[in-house]
Amino acid sequence: MRWAVATAVLVLSVAAPAVSQRPEQPPRVLVTLTAGVLGPEMVSLRMVLLNAGHEFRADTSVRLEFVLPGPEGRVCESAPPGPRTVTVPVASSQWPREHIEIVSLGEFVLDERAPKELLLRGGLADQPPVELGRLVRGEAAAEIRFVRAFPTGTDAQGKRRVVVAAACEFVDDRRFVVKVLYLNCGERLDRDYDAFLHFELAPTGEDLPKTSALGLWPSASPTDASTWGESEVTVVRFGPYELAANAPEFIYLRAGLFDRAGDGKRLPLVGPDDTDRALIGRLVSRDGKTWFERGNVPDTLPGGKP
Repeated sequence: MRWAVATAVLVLSVAAPAVSQRPEQPPRVLVTLTAGVLGPEMVSLRMVLLNAGHEFRADTSVRLEFVLPGPEGRVCESAPPGPRTVTVPVASSQWPREHIEIVSLGEFVLDERAPKELLLRGGLADQPPVELGRLVRGEAAAEIRFVRAFPTGTDAQGKRRVVVAAACEFVDDRRFVVKVLYLNCGERLDRDYDAFLHFELAPTGEDLPKTSALGLWPSASPTDASTWGESEVTVVRFGPYELAANAPEFIYLRAGLFDRAGDGKRLPLVGPDDTDRALIGRLVSRDGKTWFERGNVPDTLPGGKP
């Protein structure tokens, strides 16, 4: 599985100190899991964490458990490289409030001695574990199949679509970079869509000339979306941009995918507006300070049982 496309990066690195402290919010970190099938018996796992406004005072760790089938919910503990509990430290004390982190959990072998199905659960080690999905081992030489605990949103045909989230990193008082995370939720895309980012002055509608006049132009970046795995995570970097001195209090950010090489249509997303764009957040400038507030990701990540 590829973990980057074009201008994508693997891990959204720690930002420069935020220009401001945004108002306090209930601490919450959203957790999901991605898998790369490396062969008939081997899978690599990565955990995606979206910090939703929490300020960590110390470093912590993430934890992944393999749970045996049955009502007892017993944890499977086997010798490496078999399924076993894994704990990985993370530098959470350095995370901005809207940080996105992708943590490599390692490679695991599910041979004939392992159960045919294992539930995966985990998250931050000091919080209750979240159900993240399950691994299903195929017959004979068939590959392992990963079934993620999908977000709840689907389109009208019941297909699971792409979820979009974002982080904003301030380079200095006025300049910033936007990193948009595209989380594929079980769908194989038939073409290489371009990722795009729009800036607007209102939370609804589509009026790009006003923000373009402020130097915040619509941006696009090619992807190899037709090769994305059904549970792949791709992060695309946009910018840097510079916030004008006369910028209004709120600037809204919308992102999505569109078919630049074809008919120009946008791909329907989980939780978009009627223009097939996801509201990923807004920039707030107030009292000489600026900060980024991420969009309403908690409504779509994580969700439901596999």
